[in-house]
Amino acid sequence: MQTPVLAFPQAPGPIPYYCTNHCLLQMRGTVTVTGLIDMKATHSAGILMLSWTGGSGHYQVFRSDNALFNPPNTQTLDPDGGFDSGTTFTDSTSQPAVGKAFFYLAMNKTLS
Repeated sequence: MQTPVLAFPQAPGPIPYYCTNHCLLQMRGTVTVTGLIDMKATHSAGILMLSWTGGSGHYQVFRSDNALFNPPNTQTLDPDGGFDSGTTFTDSTSQPAVGKAFFYLAMNKTLS
């Protein structure tokens, strides 16, 4: 299953949505736009550490080998403190191949 990723340029607040493919099934919900997340990356001895401020709620980190975060090599990861807390992520388990890069995105995710 693919996790969609979309940037919202709107001011913080709720945005109602519905699924056009499943509108007869009443599939709808709300996206809550938070403030910007300011991320800092540091790299030392083969270990990448991300830290961030801003946003709110529960965070998840997405790592991909392509900037559009398309499958098949996009992963959803929890921050160091777990899904319920933490604003850092340490990636020491894998390194991209020579000439390649990983892309990272931290975003809020709420349970509903």
